[in-house]
Amino acid sequence: MATFNYSRSLVLADLTGGALNIDVVGNGKPSGFLVAGTFAGATVKLQQLIGSTYVDLGSETTLTANGGGLFVTPVSALRIAISGATTGFAVSILIKPIEL
Repeated sequence: MATFNYSRSLVLADLTGGALNIDVVGNGKPSGFLVAGTFAGATVKLQQLIGSTYVDLGSETTLTANGGGLFVTPVSALRIAISGATTGFAVSILIKPIEL
C-alpha cells in the first residue's frame, strides 16, 4: 500500500506573479493539510478536481495564516493553489494521512 505524504517548502521565487498551482495525488483517507511560515498576503488552498474544474475543499483548507485542517475526499486529483503572495512569502506545506 502506497503512503500518501506530501511535504514541500516554497518561497516567492518559486511562484510566478505571486501564484502557483501544485498537483497532488490524494488517497481517499482522512488527512491533514498544514501550512506554516510567512504568508505575505497569500492565500493557500487545497482544491479537488470535480469534472474539469478545481473547487476548494472547504474553509479548513483555505489559509491566509499559519494553520491547517482535516479533510476527506474520494477524489484523488488534488491541487494546492497559492495566490496573492508578495515579497517575503515563505511557507512549508504538509499533507499527511491521519491514521486512526
